[in-house]
Amino acid sequence: IMKQMISSGLFDHIAHADSLKCFGHYPTFDLRTEYSEIAALARQHQVKLEFNCGLRLNYNHPELGLNPVFLKTLRDAGVPIVTASNAHHPEEVGKFIREAEELIKNV
Repeated sequence: IMKQMISSGLFDHIAHADSLKCFGHYPTFDLRTEYSEIAALARQHQVKLEFNCGLRLNYNHPELGLNPVFLKTLRDAGVPIVTASNAHHPEEVGKFIREAEELIKNV
């Protein structure tokens, strides 16, 4: 579905790309091929992907945002990554953004 979304030309930004994990849903197989295909399409269609800190902020998930393998695949492909705190309250705006930027830069 994500590949179809990217290829549709309707979107310039994809949010919550792997946020199902905050509900305990994890893949049972290696997604590297899927990640590479998503990255190639995002680059081709100039679609940004979001690194959303809400996983930790709102669900206390150990990963701050995108999983490291997906993030590295996107970065290696030159896909722009945008950050979001996913704040639900004013005092949460920007929370964990510096940490997210460091992870994105150093993946």
